[in-house]
Amino acid sequence: MSYYYLISSLPAIILGEKPYYSSEEFMSLCSAWIGKSDIEKLSRLTLNIEDISADNSFIRDWYKYEEIIRNSSVKNRAAKLNKDPLPYLKPEDKIYTDIERGVQDSFSAANPREKEMALDRLRWETIDFLETQHFFDLEKLCAYKLRLLICEKWIARKTETGQKNLSTILDSLYQAKDI
Repeated sequence: MSYYYLISSLPAIILGEKPYYSSEEFMSLCSAWIGKSDIEKLSRLTLNIEDISADNSFIRDWYKYEEIIRNSSVKNRAAKLNKDPLPYLKPEDKIYTDIERGVQDSFSAANPREKEMALDRLRWETIDFLETQHFFDLEKLCAYKLRLLICEKWIARKTETGQKNLSTILDSLYQAKDI
């Protein structure tokens, strides 16, 4: 089914900037324009790997790519820790060297925040790839929602909260050392 008016009225989303709509507002807007079956599929779509056997090819492919990104992250972390990654890897049916290279590049970032932003840029590029040839359909709405979720993840991160969490962790480490 095509959603010409809805999709053409959606404002652009830029990674690192606050989007016009929240994901909740977006879903509310969609519920007025799209059918029940499509709204259910869109509602279940998250940044976390959920149903890799979803009945929508875009959603299924998104989860496969996300699994590849996570597997590549596991391999990079295991290599840094000198551990075997095998027990932590999910089965993959294909190898994507561009994703492997993108994850590897992100792990060379100066700090964890930059690494996570690089991984989210890779996710953004994956969404760009997946939405190719989708213009006014459910898949385009899925891509839009994923971008909203990535932006919301970054909006939720606050410097003060990060500093407080770091202080808590460091305090617990210092206390453990004193014992």
